[in-house]
Amino acid sequence: MAWYALYYGERQSGVTFTGFERFAAHIEPHVQVPLSAPLRILDFGSGDGALAIAIAKRWLDRVGGSAEIVLVDYHPATHCEDPRIQVTSRRSLDDVHVLSSLVLASAILEHVPDPEGTLKRLTACLAPEGLFYARTPWVASFVRWIPGFDAGYPGHLYDLGPRWWNSVGARLQLSVTPERSQPSIVETGLGQAPARTLAAWILKAPGHIEARFRAESHGNRVWGWVGGWEVFWRKRDL
Repeated sequence: MAWYALYYGERQSGVTFTGFERFAAHIEPHVQVPLSAPLRILDFGSGDGALAIAIAKRWLDRVGGSAEIVLVDYHPATHCEDPRIQVTSRRSLDDVHVLSSLVLASAILEHVPDPEGTLKRLTACLAPEGLFYARTPWVASFVRWIPGFDAGYPGHLYDLGPRWWNSVGARLQLSVTPERSQPSIVETGLGQAPARTLAAWILKAPGHIEARFRAESHGNRVWGWVGGWEVFWRKRDL
């Protein structure tokens, strides 16, 4: 716990992403909320809530209404001055008792001792037609071929790529429908890190092509040089 409490170091925002507005634009169009209902977001371990707030603002500017965000993280919640958005912090999923239209689990499941048990609890927090989004590292190819590449303990307990994601829903009998399973969004932007961003785009491109034309249920991937994986799941209305 002490190690993760200092995870974000001296960064101004507690989000493992450069330019979370771009990240919000990547996720928000997939959110579905019943008419007249508030937007409810459960942000599990994705940082200080900045990503969830950015998503909520985009949604409210487009649709109107109000938003409620529950943040479960060691990092304290960032202050939100938007009166349309209410942010509350919780230390555990045991303290979450409301179903959400969006559950975020960005760059977190690789850190928890029981990712499958945590995944079951997170999808149980989804309202019908709610969206579950997660991204995790998938760096096995880098570890195998680059001497000294470090992606292990205590930073990462697991390497969770398409083989895991494309089978875990059926294995745990989760009431979700996969909508996307693909290489994760590039973490940096051209303005902040042009060389790194361009290299990431080039490496991820073959993975996107393969993900598009290969069955979602097929766990094996020929191209593994993508660095991370992301999924968009929809809660089935039972």
